[in-house]
Amino acid sequence: MSGVCDVAAGATSAPCSFRVGFIDPQARPIVVATPQGDPGGAYWVSDTSATGFTLNLSSAAPDSVDFGYHVVALYPPAAARAKLPSAARPEVRRTRR
Repeated sequence: MSGVCDVAAGATSAPCSFRVGFIDPQARPIVVATPQGDPGGAYWVSDTSATGFTLNLSSAAPDSVDFGYHVVALYPPAAARAKLPSAARPEVRRTRR
């Protein structure tokens, strides 16, 4: 999944919620975030969960800055074996020409 999260001017962190949470609460999301402007310093992601994460800045944001993010979740082997909808492989359909 992907989306955009905003860090307000003067803030050093922002909670970011996924539009749709992962079905398995044990999912361990990997979040890759990219600032769409100058965040004013270093940034990192913390507190990842099945429903969101927190963006952190080393210093207060000089202006409001959007971060584009992409999320992939790792599932424990039990979830993969149970074939939860969020852990199942997508069905690929090929059309004949």
